[in-house]
Amino acid sequence: MFAWYLGCITPFNAFQAPLHFLLVLLGRLSFALHGRFLHLTDLHPDPFYIIGATTENHCHQYPIQTRRKYKGGTDQLSGKYGAPLSDCDAPWSLVNETFKTIERDWKDKIDFVVWTGDNARHDNDENFPRSPSQIADLNEQIADMFYQVFKTDDPIKPLSIPIIPSLGNNDIFPHNIIAAGPNPTTRRFAKIWRPFYPESQFHEVEHGVYFTNEVIPNKLAVISLNTIYWFDNNGAVDGCDWPEEPGFQQFEWLQNQLYQYRDRGVKVWLTGHVAPRKGSYSPSCWKKYDIWTKQFRDVIIGSVFGHSNVDFFIFLHEKETTMKGGAEAWMAQENQRAMSEICKEA
Repeated sequence: MFAWYLGCITPFNAFQAPLHFLLVLLGRLSFALHGRFLHLTDLHPDPFYIIGATTENHCHQYPIQTRRKYKGGTDQLSGKYGAPLSDCDAPWSLVNETFKTIERDWKDKIDFVVWTGDNARHDNDENFPRSPSQIADLNEQIADMFYQVFKTDDPIKPLSIPIIPSLGNNDIFPHNIIAAGPNPTTRRFAKIWRPFYPESQFHEVEHGVYFTNEVIPNKLAVISLNTIYWFDNNGAVDGCDWPEEPGFQQFEWLQNQLYQYRDRGVKVWLTGHVAPRKGSYSPSCWKKYDIWTKQFRDVIIGSVFGHSNVDFFIFLHEKETTMKGGAEAWMAQENQRAMSEICKEA
């Protein structure tokens, strides 16, 4: 149960970047761009998947009777490349064919890769419980597959194009739960993702599993967000209102990055696993995300997320987060409140 698609780096989205941006970009660069990027998400490889299994048992067990009938009067048994419209995760055969297709048909036709997490199977079968080592192993295997497809012989540039990973809610144990870093989980991903982020971003990855990378130097950056710190199902954190919370700290870091990119005239794509929606983000985090993206709509040209396993657009509603005095006043108030809290603790 995963998705991949090609996106265009032309800013077509609701963040109102100028449409001539790509043409200007191409004219000022000394190398040609393809004008496309690849988005891969929610691979969910399942090492326990078997062909001909019943989907009601998550494709882990053969039927008791041959060609057993299921809901809707149709036979529902797993195939070589998966079981569409079921709760089964993906077989390795599907994942392997996907990477073969990318290497054969798209490797030299894209400018960068956005990879938005969930590289481990769901915790949906008590007969096959997940373990931290299994989750780490699956993430390492997927990371190595990306590396093998895009590696070069150049020690200075080991990858032919930038690859931007982000953390999924099923990439951690227990799923949905990650505490403030540094901790064993953040350190593990700092190691697994080492080929994919700039050396200057090591502290950010080890601290919170987020980072930024200029995929087109001095022109376009992709910011990988750890949306699990904003995820309402993460019981190890408490929203984005308090300076000691990792969600608050990530917003402070994000704000600094966006100010710097604005000053330099660099445009930004935001990426992460869980999309910003009411009911998905903690209310305080969702509100901040909405305000931040409006405040920096001249910098942010688009956002790409995974998690939901469907293709759709999200529109952030002006009325729901309009604050007295506008976004600038609200952000100034938030910063002042945060500094007051810090001074009290000092």
